[in-house]
Amino acid sequence: MTDPEISNPYEAPKNAPSMGGAMTPGERGVRKRGGCLGAMLVLMMIANPLVALMYVVGRERFTEALHAPDWAIPTLATVALVNFASAIAAWRFKKWGIYGACAVGIVALAVNLSLGLAPAQIVMGLLGPVLLVVLASRQWQDFD
Repeated sequence: MTDPEISNPYEAPKNAPSMGGAMTPGERGVRKRGGCLGAMLVLMMIANPLVALMYVVGRERFTEALHAPDWAIPTLATVALVNFASAIAAWRFKKWGIYGACAVGIVALAVNLSLGLAPAQIVMGLLGPVLLVVLASRQWQDFD
């Protein structure tokens, strides 16, 4: 006979992990992005809107200084805004944010090559996406 005053101390888990498949976001618990990745994403979220604003406000100066065609400066401003959106997505653990930053890097590479920038400047432009991929790869399993 059981006593109605005695209760079962066992509680079923609220989020049981799935068996053999990928974990859903609710099963992951707290996701940590790491200090270096977090710092880089914050820097991207601060710098890219400012760079886009500089391109818009100083369009004539950039066009003159770089001997750029009319399409180059608006393209670079758009690239900076897309990179900003990609940084926000990566901050929210979205894989498309990392892919977007890489795509933006390729577009910026094409524009920089068409402008005839020095090889050192072109390589420096590629360091951002490469570093982002390296830092994000450590937590890639946390990205949706």
